[in-house]
Amino acid sequence: MDIEREKKRVYFIDYLRGLLVLYVVFDHSMHPYSPHFKKMHYFGDFGGTLFFDIWHMHNDVIMMPLLFFLAGLFVLPSLQRRGWLSFTKEKFYRLVVPFIVGTALLVPPQKYISNVIKHKLDQGFFDYWGNSYFFNDISSSGFWFLYYLAVLTLLLVTLHTFLPSFMKLMGRFATWLVRNPLKGFISFFLIGALIIGVSELIWGAQYWIGFWKVFYVRGARFIMKGFLFFLGAGFAYAGISKNQEILTKIGNSWKIWVTLAVLSGAAYISYALINFYDGAYSNAILRHFHFGGTWGDVWPVINSYGGPIFIRTTLLALFMCSLVVMYVSIFKHFLDKPLPRWQSLATCSFGIYIFHEPLVLWIGYLFYQVDVSDYIKFITVAGVGTALSWGLTHLIKNWPGFKKVL
Repeated sequence: MDIEREKKRVYFIDYLRGLLVLYVVFDHSMHPYSPHFKKMHYFGDFGGTLFFDIWHMHNDVIMMPLLFFLAGLFVLPSLQRRGWLSFTKEKFYRLVVPFIVGTALLVPPQKYISNVIKHKLDQGFFDYWGNSYFFNDISSSGFWFLYYLAVLTLLLVTLHTFLPSFMKLMGRFATWLVRNPLKGFISFFLIGALIIGVSELIWGAQYWIGFWKVFYVRGARFIMKGFLFFLGAGFAYAGISKNQEILTKIGNSWKIWVTLAVLSGAAYISYALINFYDGAYSNAILRHFHFGGTWGDVWPVINSYGGPIFIRTTLLALFMCSLVVMYVSIFKHFLDKPLPRWQSLATCSFGIYIFHEPLVLWIGYLFYQVDVSDYIKFITVAGVGTALSWGLTHLIKNWPGFKKVL
């Protein structure tokens, strides 16, 4: 990286993105040992530890939403710096190529091992890959992020080009948020609560929606992630992401946001787990629509089942919004400077995201139903999976072909 580009780096944003990718690795490593949530993973080990439920709930709330917010910061500056042709090429190599290659080559080992464990698949891997996966079991798995990011990027640059008033509006909104911290945060939280609450009513907490098996997003979160992506673009459009005075004020307020995040997190996690089987994750409203119900006759169902859902989604939104500001403030305050290990993580974070999942799944499979501590299993799976995906990315990221992607 040349000296001029190095001077322009926003270190704390790079490092924060790297940490969030590590959270993704850790989350996929701990899923088999999370008693309440392992059934939604490729496979679940026996037993389970409450600690992993709590950590997973934290990761699930923040890692992808904040990644979308950070991604939104860089789209329009990149377009303005590169021009349309170079920008399009760069997004093709960074989003489309890994989505296609990942879906075709990296997801099949994940689906295969899940079928072996869950469905006792009696088929060799290459037979499964060539004759089953592409025809009836194809999935994009974690590469959904690239597909949805490509869709949002296309939508953003289209709006910016043909409806410039939209970005002016987002920029004004972002400026208002930071100039009025209390009112701004309350508004941010209320918008989040509305989006998440309505989304869960329609699509449920954990279900994915989409088409053609590979183009799927999580119903309860995709609108919120899109909102955060466009909000990030608004922050960049207004120049806030480069305004050191504003960023320093946010960084200096980190204690307030840590306190709010801890309190809201404790409320959300405790309520959700205590009421896990008592309505907090009820699918009654989702089933109403699934079996032909309409908005006209949904209100008795909402009246009967909506209370616990709305309490949980409201607490979830408060926790999510608190964490967004908390992580930005902490990283700005403590880590906005050149730090070699953090720089290595930031540089390799995209490759870590791409390569980690089949690694942690197969390492986890080696420990499947082995009678050792869940903590030992997690530390081994997460540690080895992180080291291998980080090391592999570091090794190949400058190779011809890989350089354009990684």
